[in-house]
Amino acid sequence: LDTEQLLLVAAEQIMPGAAERIMLPKDTASARAMEGARQAITEVYSGVPPNVRPGDAHEMQIQMFQQWLQQPDIAQKVQTDPALQGRIETYLQQLQMQISQKQNAEIGRLGTAPTPYGETAAA
Repeated sequence: LDTEQLLLVAAEQIMPGAAERIMLPKDTASARAMEGARQAITEVYSGVPPNVRPGDAHEMQIQMFQQWLQQPDIAQKVQTDPALQGRIETYLQQLQMQISQKQNAEIGRLGTAPTPYGETAAA
C-alpha cells in the first residue's frame, strides 16, 4: 500500500486542486526532518537551545543525534564539557516528551494504547 498516494487521492477528493500544493513528497519531508535535526545539533553544540516543535519527526531527530554523539571527537567533547552534556540531556528529554505527548494523544482518542497491525488486544 502506497500511503503517500492514498493521502494524495484523499486530499484531492476533499480539496480538489489543493492536494499537490499541500502534500509533501516523502523524500522532501525526510530531507526537511534531517535538516531540522542538523540545525538542532548545531544549536545545541553552540549553546543555543533548539526549538522542539510538536509536529517534527522526533524519532528521526533522536536517531540522528545519537549517531552524532557516537563520533569519537564529539563523544570526547561531551565528556569534557558539562554544559554541553546538560544541553544534550535537556534536548533529548524534550524530544522524548514530544514523543510521549503524541502517544498520549493517540491513547486519549482510542481509549487505549494502539496494538500493532495484525495483533489483537489482550482481554
